[in-house]
Amino acid sequence: MNSKMIDLSGQRFGFLTVIELHKKEKCKAGTKLYWKCKCDCGKETIVRSDGLKSGKVVSCGCYNKMLSSEKAKKMKNKWEQTRVDGAVCATLRRKTQEHSSKYKGVHFDGRQEKRPWIARITINKKTHHIGSFETEKQAYDARKEAEKVLHDPYLEKEKALKGVVCSQGGDAL
Repeated sequence: MNSKMIDLSGQRFGFLTVIELHKKEKCKAGTKLYWKCKCDCGKETIVRSDGLKSGKVVSCGCYNKMLSSEKAKKMKNKWEQTRVDGAVCATLRRKTQEHSSKYKGVHFDGRQEKRPWIARITINKKTHHIGSFETEKQAYDARKEAEKVLHDPYLEKEKALKGVVCSQGGDAL
């Protein structure tokens, strides 16, 4: 080793312990040094010295995998907390409006002459067609009855699982 090069052997950088110099590579900016390192997970890897010194490289890649795995677990937990059997309870409780009606799940279909008001409910990406009706109010009433059958089991299960009171009109996520 020349006098300018600092020997990193035996030093720790994050989860990596430097074993030995792997190679020197000449480039326009000078000489790049590559070090053979052993990660705490047991895997060996080759890392450039500037990556070690700057802190950009702290493991063989296992640390990033662990972080993404933990993030995935958190996302899964959040997903599970907001859903019951795949249904988003906050969405079931939400009172949003569709474009052609003042009622959620009811819309006007001008192609239907006798029964232009359509009532639907979607749960777990599956749309349940409730029926076609002569008036908007009839479609709304039918949808409310269908909600009791289709939504309530999810809301009751959520209530039992979390001990949360699922009141109608709750906030959406």
